[in-house]
Amino acid sequence: YNRPNYIVETIESVLESNFNDYEIIISDDCSPKSKEIKKNIEPYLDKKNIKFFNQKINLKEPENKNFLVNNSNGLYNIVLGDDDKFYDYTLSTLKNYIEKYNNYSIYTFGYTVIDQNDNKIYTRKSPKKFEINQRNKFLKKLFLCENIPLGVFHSATYCCKNEVDKDIPFSNEAGIGEDFMFLFDALNNDHKIFTIPESLFMWRKSQERSAADHFNQSQLDYTNVYARKEILYH
Repeated sequence: YNRPNYIVETIESVLESNFNDYEIIISDDCSPKSKEIKKNIEPYLDKKNIKFFNQKINLKEPENKNFLVNNSNGLYNIVLGDDDKFYDYTLSTLKNYIEKYNNYSIYTFGYTVIDQNDNKIYTRKSPKKFEINQRNKFLKKLFLCENIPLGVFHSATYCCKNEVDKDIPFSNEAGIGEDFMFLFDALNNDHKIFTIPESLFMWRKSQERSAADHFNQSQLDYTNVYARKEILYH
């Protein structure tokens, strides 16, 4: 959305993967820069495993994610931001963990924060693998602690079974916290989360507040407070 140059880097990072059994589905959510986005994506559209949808109306983030999920055909889905990037080993590493620990619905993992120029800022990941379920102590910490989950995994980018994503849609009721609310909805439906102790993607976070086209809404403190309030109410 409004980041025609970064989306090319995102696509390239997936194409460079050492794992090949995937599809890429892109939705621009009626971006004001849709023409530039389409122009940049066009060279990739001759590949059978890449699809691009130019939305006629602005769905907003939760419904845009639901649209992507409903058009997916794989066994698992990962929602990747339009300016974030995979490592070449991301998908193969996930496949190995899923094969070894196969009784989970959601696999979360660490991340490395990069700035608008690809400079590394810091890495966050769990020191060990662990499970989150409806009954264990970590669930309360997941909601109450400001640095959790971002201290050990990213709440917006994780690997989820396709049928779970389809069964539990992203909600419009939590402000910017629709991804966080999804995790609670999944846990309340007795799904289990497995956390992988590795950094498996690069999360771009602009360090310049003047960069209006590339401003992370999650950097606004009030929006985080509002989202948590709405999730607690829900």
